[in-house]
Amino acid sequence: RNLILLCSLFAATALISSCAQDAMEPEVDAAATVAETRAYGDKTPKVMMYIEVNDTNPLNTMLYRMNGEPFIDITTIFAANIRANGSEPALWLNDNVTQLLIPSPATSTTTGHYKYVQPIRQDGGKVLLTILGDHQGVGVANLTAANQAKFAKILTWAVEEYGLDGIDFDDEWSKYGENPNFPTSVPGSFNGLIAHLRDSLDAHFPNDHKLITAYHYNDATNLSSAAVGDMDFAWTVGFGPNLYYTPSSPWTNAKWSAQMPNMNYTFSTLQLNQIKNRSAQSKNAGMGAIAGYDMRVHTERDPLPALQKIGEGAFNGTVTRSGSAYTKDWTAGAGTLITYADVQ
Repeated sequence: RNLILLCSLFAATALISSCAQDAMEPEVDAAATVAETRAYGDKTPKVMMYIEVNDTNPLNTMLYRMNGEPFIDITTIFAANIRANGSEPALWLNDNVTQLLIPSPATSTTTGHYKYVQPIRQDGGKVLLTILGDHQGVGVANLTAANQAKFAKILTWAVEEYGLDGIDFDDEWSKYGENPNFPTSVPGSFNGLIAHLRDSLDAHFPNDHKLITAYHYNDATNLSSAAVGDMDFAWTVGFGPNLYYTPSSPWTNAKWSAQMPNMNYTFSTLQLNQIKNRSAQSKNAGMGAIAGYDMRVHTERDPLPALQKIGEGAFNGTVTRSGSAYTKDWTAGAGTLITYADVQ
């Protein structure tokens, strides 16, 4: 995946340049930041972690606390896919995502999302489902107006069916132009999809605001002010511990994550200090979120040191871990294709 390739690139460049960059940045006075931590809705910036669920149990995000409250506000399941169903878009849940979301048997209330999603939500966190391209010539950037509405309805159905808190988009691997049933591109396609999805989510959940977010890559960089107005957050591209990118219009600090350290990495003391400084910078600049990519089970790659530095920098607080690691305790079977006809 491009995310993984970018991760390797930025991690390498960070090692080379971090000393010089860190020397040019002023230290942030931690005492100037008031300690705070609450359940989702009151804490700013929000803390979001992408979880590669092909091999990592998303329940691990619940282990991390600050002042007894969940530290990770948004757990993002990476990833489901947009696929082609003839000339229409469909939602594909691969074999692992199927196990995480769909109860088996259908009447079960102890498997699927009841086991892997609802405990996080009951603990105070939000759970999003990322939509990624799937090499089939269809993606967020080449949907006709009719297909924008259809795919928005499929996604709304999934949010309701699996008890999710919203949808995240990552415009990668769509292979635009390689499927004769879809145009190479459709101007305003992503904008239209966002508008339809916001209207659909608001209509289906009038008393529960559902989130719409995006990795700020490919066509996400072309979103209009109207689309951004309908969205909640965008996550910046780049994974080095010292990387920090401010938003460009129409994005604002309040809807932006300026940093996204790769959590599947063992950071040096210097790099951890960079994460702390950048997190304090995010807090002081009014950034809406701090994102992290590929958080693992701590017995495989421990994210606690980096999470602690986010907590120290952004909230002047202490992040702790309690409880045993949640292993991948499911056996992947078949995937699931969800079409527009299925949700009628």
